[in-house]
Amino acid sequence: MFGSGTKKWFIKKNKRQRTKGRKPVTRRRKKWVAKVLKQNREMILEELDVNKVLPYLVYDRVFSLGEYKEILGQDSSKKRAELFLDHLSQKGPCAFNAFCSVLEEVCPHLLTCFLLDWEDGSAGGNKKQGQTKPALSQENALSKGQDTVCFPPMYTDPLFDTR
Repeated sequence: MFGSGTKKWFIKKNKRQRTKGRKPVTRRRKKWVAKVLKQNREMILEELDVNKVLPYLVYDRVFSLGEYKEILGQDSSKKRAELFLDHLSQKGPCAFNAFCSVLEEVCPHLLTCFLLDWEDGSAGGNKKQGQTKPALSQENALSKGQDTVCFPPMYTDPLFDTR
């Protein structure tokens, strides 16, 4: 009734359907992840609470239970963070993506700093060895001798504009 040509129509898949899944990890992406972790290492060591982040990553199977016990077995929070970053940097871009997903809920200001750092680096803008040019309010805080952290981005969407 339908002929032999219709069977091929149901079986044959488009290229888009065949190549679903993760993108392959490129050398450029690995270098970028290593660079971001290296440039922001001190800030991560100071501000990241590994006790909050690590259970999510164990659940996502980024870290094993053995690594979990090893990291949480460290004496100080700084040593835990150092060991955590060492393990994370060895795991590659997929683990870094999972880490960023967890940071979105646990510590969003760190994720914002990563993204601002990436944005400045890709544009070739105000970058000197991992340092971004501080905003005007940050410059005022620095001139007064206060410690500063990355500020969240300003929303310019008309729906959120309260002026």
